[in-house]
Amino acid sequence: MKRGVMIAMLLMVLASFSGVVLADTIVRGKVILISNDMYTVKTESGQGFAGSQETFYVDPTTTKKTGEIKIGTTVEAEVNINGTAYWIKAVDEPKNEPKNEPKNEPKKPAGK
Repeated sequence: MKRGVMIAMLLMVLASFSGVVLADTIVRGKVILISNDMYTVKTESGQGFAGSQETFYVDPTTTKKTGEIKIGTTVEAEVNINGTAYWIKAVDEPKNEPKNEPKNEPKKPAGK
């Protein structure tokens, strides 16, 4: 019994060092490739199972898709340890619009 517990603990420690995650994860980043139902996303700050890039399967019958997703779209997806997305959605990126700064309007002459 003790030996089985020790082996299980050893396997968990080895899995943690090898980058294997024993739970689902949320992947967020830009879609860089779509090949059939396989999506490759360049992740933000290296999160996800594989690091800076994540490839996962989007099942056309079971994966919930929200928004228009194409190459260049920023997406968020929940991916299981088998590499299949439960859901994927397009995420709006903050737009770099200029701030509302006061305009320099010419001053009107006083008294008229």
